[in-house]
Amino acid sequence: MKVTPIILLQSLSGKLYGRDGFYFRKSKNGTIYACKCPNRDNHIKTPAEAANQKRFAEQFAGKNKPSV
Repeated sequence: MKVTPIILLQSLSGKLYGRDGFYFRKSKNGTIYACKCPNRDNHIKTPAEAANQKRFAEQFAGKNKPSV
């Protein structure tokens, strides 16, 4: 779905609160699109997906935690 934003929302991107199931993205030419989020409720991870998530967690764990 193509979106025509008002002037204040020209840099709209990401998922908005209250709009479950949709997110906004900007194409290379500057057009903004509203996209439907995939439904992954019943998704079963493949071994490759599980390994990738584990590798990502090991690499980035603790980098976004506030220091004490």
